Amino acid sequence: PNVVGQDSDAANNALGLAGFKTSTKTQSSDTVPAGKVVSTSPPGGSKATKGSVVTMVVSSGPSPTTTEASTSTTPGSTATVPNVINLTESGANTALANKGFLGSCSATGSPGNGRVITQNPSSGTQAQTGSTVSYEIAATTC
Repeated sequence: PNVVGQDSDAANNALGLAGFKTSTKTQSSDTVPAGKVVSTSPPGGSKATKGSVVTMVVSSGPSPTTTEASTSTTPGSTATVPNVINLTESGANTALANKGFLGSCSATGSPGNGRVITQNPSSGTQAQTGSTVSYEIAATTC
């Protein structure tokens, strides 16, 4: 199952119920809140043998070196647009708000996993804080 974005306890339960063993690593993340799953290996949705180990990478929060830049939201300042691809709508909005941006959601209009599939401007680019980052989720509605 895809457990990215879930808190580590819920993800651990979901993987256990699906028949997998889990191991956990922590990693700092500027876009994923502390305690939430950043990624898994193998990734959610891929084929894996029941009973095999799925390694969850869990966020320990922003790395200490980037906290100064992310708190600077004075008018006229810019910030780096975070990557919101594969996050849920609420996860994307939280990640964007943490960097000083507004999120604008649109949906593909067909059923999907409810995760972000495109964003504009793209991650890693500099943009005016307070500006809007548009993203599209794979779902019937936002």
